[in-house]
Amino acid sequence: ELTSMKNNNFISLIILYVGYAWFMKIGGAIVPAYLHQAGTSINNLFIANAIQFLPMVGILVFVRMRSAKAAWRASLIFGLLSFVTIINIQSPYQVYLTYLLGGASLALFFVYYNIGHFLYTPKGKTGTSGALMYAISPSISIVAPLLAGTLAVNNINYLWLLALISFGVAFALTYRQSDFVVDYTLSKTLDAIKSTRVPIFIEGVWESVLFAIIPVLTLNFISDIGNYGRYLAYLSLIGTIAGLILGRYTDKYGKRSYLLVPISIILSILTLALIIGQQSLIAWIIITSLIQMVIPIFWNIMTALVVDQGADLKIVFPGREIILATGRLVGLSCTAYLVSIGQVNIALILLSLVILTLPAYLHYQSKVLNQFHYL
Repeated sequence: ELTSMKNNNFISLIILYVGYAWFMKIGGAIVPAYLHQAGTSINNLFIANAIQFLPMVGILVFVRMRSAKAAWRASLIFGLLSFVTIINIQSPYQVYLTYLLGGASLALFFVYYNIGHFLYTPKGKTGTSGALMYAISPSISIVAPLLAGTLAVNNINYLWLLALISFGVAFALTYRQSDFVVDYTLSKTLDAIKSTRVPIFIEGVWESVLFAIIPVLTLNFISDIGNYGRYLAYLSLIGTIAGLILGRYTDKYGKRSYLLVPISIILSILTLALIIGQQSLIAWIIITSLIQMVIPIFWNIMTALVVDQGADLKIVFPGREIILATGRLVGLSCTAYLVSIGQVNIALILLSLVILTLPAYLHYQSKVLNQFHYL
């Protein structure tokens, strides 16, 4: 299926992503459970999740790293520092710092990775290529949290040692990459995604469910590091299977954006269902599993919505990441505030309504204003 994509640049880039994802997952998968066990409150974990997007927005708006290889190396160094920060946890400020450094790492890696990934993807294979991209991290998450949880239970130092070795391997892989230059201005990159800015922002706000609600509130049921790792591995297995199946389907049937309407409605219902899910572990597992089945499909279609516009990817992706990170920062900040005043259910109701505005916006633009055509 992907033989036409198997050129050296594409394969090298995929291997780099596997190396980076393994490093970040082996070091970071069980971090919420580890921090919680070390005395970090649920409220502080929500705040930490929110502030990780501050450096993402800052780097993308103010920092211009032209070389992709330099950006990937800086990303890996920030990732390593994020783990070093919490090896001996003494203060909540270490928790915030680890998330800030992790956010910087994500920003520097993914802007350049996404550009390269779709730059080397043949025309007409966006869905399959996107499905592959969104399957890599969940696939690694089937194994990494299990291993991380087991090592942490036996001796946490073994986990940090493995993370350090994984860093070395991933860093070495940057030398095998074909470099490319990314040069954009803020006005140019935001203008290039004019038709998708609002959908991307809505996506970012709603993703509070994925970045904070699910991983942090799961700690109310599963605080043991080993069991937390097993739960994450199970969720990832569900997401990987669903993502790969739909990637082929979307290329086969062409236009994908019409699927955003039913998927957004499903995600809205499932977000509301998390209110009920908080009552029992079984309900929580069922609802989060259903979300995990739908989310790779949602991500794939949202990415294709940007890629299929046909604009210069080196200009488009920085803008996409800026809007996405801004949406996540807004969504997570509001969620963290509502959780701090004991209003988790209000947060879930609002996030459920936020994702419903996506099909409403798509319909309004396509059918009423006739300005952008998504449907």
